[in-house]
Amino acid sequence: MKRVLILAAAVVTASSVGCANARYVQKMGDEGIVAIPNNTDVWPSYNRTEACRLIEQHVGPNYEIVEEKEVVTGTATTNNQNTNREATFNTDVPFLPAEKQTTTTTTTSRNLTEYQIHYRRKPGGPTGFPGPPVAPAGGPAPASGVVPAVHTEPHAAAPAAQPGGLPPPDMTGLGGR
Repeated sequence: MKRVLILAAAVVTASSVGCANARYVQKMGDEGIVAIPNNTDVWPSYNRTEACRLIEQHVGPNYEIVEEKEVVTGTATTNNQNTNREATFNTDVPFLPAEKQTTTTTTTSRNLTEYQIHYRRKPGGPTGFPGPPVAPAGGPAPASGVVPAVHTEPHAAAPAAQPGGLPPPDMTGLGGR
């Protein structure tokens, strides 16, 4: 019996791990908005991981987050009613017990929210990857990996295509002066 309970607990735990809490709010072209209950990434829900999985399904692994924010989606109202009964003196029939009833009603409202992530595909080539950084002439690439553009001479016009073949490759900038 004990083994059956342990096995049942394991099955329930395993089936609850894959729950998807992320959803598309908007999906268009190369951008969209994904919503999750809150911006957390802990067991058992892994909300942030699920949101990133949806984003990658839509635009691939090369994306950027445009904006993240908590958004109010509605209001929840709760009404609580408490009744307090206490013994009191019976003025009509003094030898019989009496009771005094007091009812208190409390109404509370709170905003219902979700966390929304607005994303888009990063610009650059057909896969979205701009290519590896190239070190400028005269030194190594900076530690940030961002290389400033260096332009020293104007590019020559590309030669015309030759009949029956491709134009020769553009070799400007590769010369060893």
